[in-house]
Amino acid sequence: MGLTTILVGFLCSMVTALALTRGAITLGTRAGIVDKPDGFRKKHGRDVPRVGGLAIFFAIVIPSAILVLFLSEIPMSAILTANINRILVCFAGAAMVTGLGLMDDIFDLNAALKFFVQIIISGFMYFMGFRIVAVINPLGGGDLFLGVLELPVTILWFLVCMNVVNLLDGIDGLAAGACLFVVVTLFFLSLNFHNHMGMFLLACMAGAILGFLFFNFPPARIFLGDSGSLLLGYLIAAFTLLCGIRKADAAVALLIPVVAMGLPLLDTVLAITRRWFRKVPLSSSDRMHIHHRLVEGLGYRKALVVLYAVCVGLLGAALLLIFGNNEMVLIVLVVLALLVFVCFRFFSGIKISDLLDRFSGEADLRGDYQDGRAMMYRILAMMQDASDNNAVWDLSEELFESLGLENVVLRTKDKSYVYEKKPLKKMSDDGSWVLDLPFRTGDGVSSRLVVTVRLDSDRSEVVDSEMMIILRDGLEKYLKG
Repeated sequence: MGLTTILVGFLCSMVTALALTRGAITLGTRAGIVDKPDGFRKKHGRDVPRVGGLAIFFAIVIPSAILVLFLSEIPMSAILTANINRILVCFAGAAMVTGLGLMDDIFDLNAALKFFVQIIISGFMYFMGFRIVAVINPLGGGDLFLGVLELPVTILWFLVCMNVVNLLDGIDGLAAGACLFVVVTLFFLSLNFHNHMGMFLLACMAGAILGFLFFNFPPARIFLGDSGSLLLGYLIAAFTLLCGIRKADAAVALLIPVVAMGLPLLDTVLAITRRWFRKVPLSSSDRMHIHHRLVEGLGYRKALVVLYAVCVGLLGAALLLIFGNNEMVLIVLVVLALLVFVCFRFFSGIKISDLLDRFSGEADLRGDYQDGRAMMYRILAMMQDASDNNAVWDLSEELFESLGLENVVLRTKDKSYVYEKKPLKKMSDDGSWVLDLPFRTGDGVSSRLVVTVRLDSDRSEVVDSEMMIILRDGLEKYLKG
């Protein structure tokens, strides 16, 4: 029943997303809501607008609104109207998440504040009826009902879905494409459960993502931004709870995104382990994510195809866990465990023996990191009173010495400043990483800050790219061409 309406909803969302995404590109560019390349993690060649979430949100909402408000004689409209309260709650939460992401894209919100608001939104969804009351037992024996754990598990579910998609948004088309695969699989699961409302909403979401991907496939003309990545993660979390017609069906549906999003979940675990091992804050950034490593070896498009293939394989594994017999479930679990081990070995940047040594205890560098960061802010404050560029550079050298940097070059239009603790050898020989940060000085002159850090230095873990970007922003403010 209603397959024609579902197809029309899919096409309507896709066309709407195409039109709105094109408009969002213009809006983001004119409003200055853009992602600027930094030469380290963000290597796109120009400023790219990052307001894709707005287009996706409205592309999903508009077909549903049209169906309910103007086409009441269609059977699907009656189904949506009968569930209008749950749908309105779902879209209200989506609006809040999109707004939070947009505020972060514009104002670069504090991570703790952003996380707190996510918890509030997740709690709101729980108290409005979007609850996880049971989870599937992949080894059989019936579903496991949560009881008093319903609230924390539901909040954790929304938080994980939102943030793993956000972390996956590292190369053009990856996060949106991976979410599309998850949504398509959830659609067929809804079809299996004869859930027509879930089918329609998921079809609209798939159409919206597909329309957005037309502009997001490499080289991207627009990025999801936090407004888009948080929205997609939220909708996967919420629509999963709409996929079943009974609580038991919802418990089964939960396993699809859990396994299907195994790639970003694993990447998140590796990033946390890597930063814990190196004793730097979890908020620090690097280029050792799985997608970054694949891009370095294969290029953007080939890496994207490989990652899409991994997502499809994980979706197949999720379906086998749900519908396979006990022997098949055991085989799938063993294969997934082996893949996790292999990925940890090759993509974490950490040897198992080193990890065991870390557990046995090493000198803690976290205090050094915090001291270095505090000194950086003190230096930036002192730059306000610097008489000229030479004085600004003298203060910068004091910071470089404290952080243990090997080589820093600042190039302005008329002069180059060089800090060189040791002569710079070939990058391939000394295990260094280079951070190349373009910027404009206070009077608009194009300049560059090139920072070199030796990975085998005993203080290399004190420095991260975020710290250097903050320094770059300070130099941009206080230097003159």
